[in-house]
Amino acid sequence: MESRDIELVAKWSLEFHREALPFEPYSTEEATRASELRVNEMRTFLWDFGGSPVAMASLARPTRNTITVNGVYTPPARRKQGHAMRLVAAVSQEGLHRGKKFCVLHTDLNNPTSNSIYQKIGYRRIADSRNCQFIY
Repeated sequence: MESRDIELVAKWSLEFHREALPFEPYSTEEATRASELRVNEMRTFLWDFGGSPVAMASLARPTRNTITVNGVYTPPARRKQGHAMRLVAAVSQEGLHRGKKFCVLHTDLNNPTSNSIYQKIGYRRIADSRNCQFIY
């Protein structure tokens, strides 16, 4: 990945955020700053198909033994073609190559497509969680 990819990563990060976390504010400026950091630290990956990027995923939150795969995004026109599955498998392998014992990811239990994909490449469900927002 190169610095010229930052604009696309920022665009897709913003689209991911709006789709997956619609109640959490996230500006174009925040997406650009975060994307610059992730690209420069070689933590975001694009899946190329036919000479064009078609999916994105990142590595985040490393601990001594684990690393998280997150920000998995495929634009709607490119979905249901297996790109995200291959990319998540490759990014997970990269996390292991970086010396981690386990890769983890969080997914929406109401999204059977992503849950099925992740199980096909070896992930298994270990816990449920809830995201709560307190309004004062």
